[in-house]
Amino acid sequence: MQVDNVPLYEPPVTGGFLVSFLVDARSGKMESTQTGIKIVLPPRSCQMPTRITCRLLRINRPTLLPPLREGEALACRVLDIGPSGTRFLQPVYLEVPYFAALRDGERELVVMKTDDGGWNWDEVSVEDMKGKCHAICLKIERVKGYKEDSPDAIFPSRRYAKISTQALPERFAVVSRVKKEIFSVGSRGESIRSAVLPSVQVNVPEGAVASGTKMSLQVQPVDENFNNLEEWVTVSPVVTLEPADIIFKKPVTVTIPCPVYSGQSNPDIQPSLRLLCCFPKEAKAGSAQTPAYQWQDITGNTPLTVIGANASFTIDRPARYWLIETRNPDNVTADARLIYRKLAAVPYLAKFVVFAKLSADGTEARLRVFCITDDKMDKTLEGQTGFVEIARSRDVEVHDGRPIHIRCLGNLAPVQRDPLHLNFFSFRENRLSVTVR
Repeated sequence: MQVDNVPLYEPPVTGGFLVSFLVDARSGKMESTQTGIKIVLPPRSCQMPTRITCRLLRINRPTLLPPLREGEALACRVLDIGPSGTRFLQPVYLEVPYFAALRDGERELVVMKTDDGGWNWDEVSVEDMKGKCHAICLKIERVKGYKEDSPDAIFPSRRYAKISTQALPERFAVVSRVKKEIFSVGSRGESIRSAVLPSVQVNVPEGAVASGTKMSLQVQPVDENFNNLEEWVTVSPVVTLEPADIIFKKPVTVTIPCPVYSGQSNPDIQPSLRLLCCFPKEAKAGSAQTPAYQWQDITGNTPLTVIGANASFTIDRPARYWLIETRNPDNVTADARLIYRKLAAVPYLAKFVVFAKLSADGTEARLRVFCITDDKMDKTLEGQTGFVEIARSRDVEVHDGRPIHIRCLGNLAPVQRDPLHLNFFSFRENRLSVTVR
């Protein structure tokens, strides 16, 4: 006998939205025409017709940002989504474009959420090396986005962070940081090896910690050309062990690669290998930053054992450790602060866009160079004042807060003799104006 009641199939509602859209039990797949955010709601995930609002914020108050350590920064703008507290019958998915460079697994993305306007943030999930997550309600993974080299692409990035959740907080934040590896160490000891840099090892002897102790390891690698840019100092990868509030009952051995310098050195000056460490300092009241770090030279009371290309030493508590080979050991802590500031600059993938406008006699031209993260490539001001886009780059890795030096080659020469550079800041308009002939 033929069944009279058959399941009805209705295709999901698809389309675009500016700030908000209305969704019901039919499900939907919407994409913001302004920010590129994608929201996917499975069928029968809404209990009733609901208006979803979603936008990226430009927060001017640092106290409302998530707590960020050195080497951490937002991978995209803070996502404001509502109505806050709404619960769905099934997980819904948000795909948010991000602009941080992950450097083939050296860095990772962390999802944070807040329900009180940004005063208190909670870490929700961390993407591990296999794409799995350490949380049930949220996950984050890299997915494919726009087609490559599409001339109609509004955004300079095709990288998306995918978040799944059954309850909407007030705000989401996607943070880029150095990859944190979590290990469970028992009373029998453990030999920890970093997956980012296998030559970094931590040997915990038997009885050093209690059973079931959770330890995290972060390794900040050093670019092969980083040491060649310094004249008197070469550095090793930075190793961070946490939590900092435990004390080892027995000495723990840490192995770090020695600094490597491939340039020409002065044979008359012998370098000195120094071991530096730093413990977290309490942050100032009302500051959005987490406790900062102050470097200390502990070479005098911590013997170093150099075997081949690695150096080993013992510690009695977790902290941040760093090897520096310097020809000026008296100022090693001052040099370390300056070098670490450059090493900890967060990398982003941005694009350069150049606009030009010829002078009336045709002998000179005004150029305007933009370094863009999430801004649109078509600049309204330049379009209304007669400028024409003449060049557009692919994704280029730049560092937040660091200067970008620019040179004119070929038959172009700048009128001014001063060096050309612009300081890059993520999610801001980075502009350089220059006149060439």
